[in-house]
Amino acid sequence: MGILKRQKADLTMERQLSEGRVKELLSEVRELRIKNDELEADKAVAERRGAHAGKKEMWDAFNSILLKVKDKFERKKEMASAKIAVQEIQANVDLLEDIIAGTVVDLAKERANLESNEMPEALKELNVKAVSDFSIGKLDLPQLSEVSVKPLQVDSDLMTQPAVDQFEGDVTLAATGGTQEVEKSGALPDVESEGPKEMEVEGVQHVAEKDQAT
Repeated sequence: MGILKRQKADLTMERQLSEGRVKELLSEVRELRIKNDELEADKAVAERRGAHAGKKEMWDAFNSILLKVKDKFERKKEMASAKIAVQEIQANVDLLEDIIAGTVVDLAKERANLESNEMPEALKELNVKAVSDFSIGKLDLPQLSEVSVKPLQVDSDLMTQPAVDQFEGDVTLAATGGTQEVEKSGALPDVESEGPKEMEVEGVQHVAEKDQAT
């Protein structure tokens, strides 16, 4: 009987040690779950920041081009005004030369011809070819959104944005140092509901078998 008691005590101690080890493993699993959730949250934040940075970069480049186009239009408009001024002066000079040379005899008739014939035709042509002033706000530009902008890729282990060359190639030269990737589903084995109960049942059965053997 003393041997049975000693064996039973040893088995009880082994069971307690096993249960303690299982509890430690369950605690580690819970910590890994928490860490996995934190990594998933950090990854989501990094992806949103990458998408925002991509939108900003595209808009800055887009806006720079539009500003250059606007500047070009404004300078062309100023040049056109200067050309008109030169043409008006030249027309006045030509008119004075015609008057001096005696080519224009009846000034009243010439004025009436300009007002009744040439001016209406010129105004009609001006209305047909009229163009509004250049404005970026009036342009039919594509709207930037989360869908229209390709998010920057994020390294799931290092939580950093990989460098990309002009051909959109990944040129990141970083090693993960043997870090294992977490499964895409983010699920960890659920052993909390098992383990201790199975270990306890196995320990009791083992003791019962030894008692029957003796």
